[in-house]
Amino acid sequence: MNNMNFTLTFQGTVSPDGGDATASGSLSCHELIDNLGHAVKVIVGNGLVTGESAATLEVYESIVSVTEADEPPAPAAQFGSTASVLQALRLSEQFMSGFEGDGVQEGIGEMLAAVRSAIAEVETDMAKAESVEQLRAEVEAGIRKLRSMIDEPVTIDYEENIYLEVAPAVQDSRINVCHRQYGWTCVNYTGEGVIVDVFDAKNIDAQATVSLHRNDLMAAEEATE
Repeated sequence: MNNMNFTLTFQGTVSPDGGDATASGSLSCHELIDNLGHAVKVIVGNGLVTGESAATLEVYESIVSVTEADEPPAPAAQFGSTASVLQALRLSEQFMSGFEGDGVQEGIGEMLAAVRSAIAEVETDMAKAESVEQLRAEVEAGIRKLRSMIDEPVTIDYEENIYLEVAPAVQDSRINVCHRQYGWTCVNYTGEGVIVDVFDAKNIDAQATVSLHRNDLMAAEEATE
């Protein structure tokens, strides 16, 4: 059999902010290009071109072109790119579902299965990322609330042998990183810079101290302000 040449034309218009100028997470031109390129890789990587047939995709070329009037004023949100890929996959599934059960369309069932599998993977990854972000935000809020409530330092376990000693909010921006066998390290940020004291497990006197002025820590243009 002779090889088959094909051309797929897919074009459209994307509103970077969804029509809401106040919305956060606007899609940039570069992210749209990345999303479209990734969509092509998903189609090719999951065998959606040839399905379950014996055919092989010998060669392909994809060209992504995006034109715009102005650059979006803000970068996209953390999950904007992934969400766009998921939307593209769902649109592909909706289109292909119209041919499901059509005996003339060979391999449509396998193609749909591959797309639905890819959708499930992206949804799982997004849910995990969102859960991590939510948990991180809750931990930060909990530490801020804890510091506002305490009058004396308290400890928080980090792992089996390491714990953090958190100071009240009214004190300096100080935190102790402690090891149950090795001692602890005190990091104290002040208006003048930072002081780092290292203590062993036996002595109350610091075994080493490093003190750096803020001018030595900040960028040159910031230090002169």
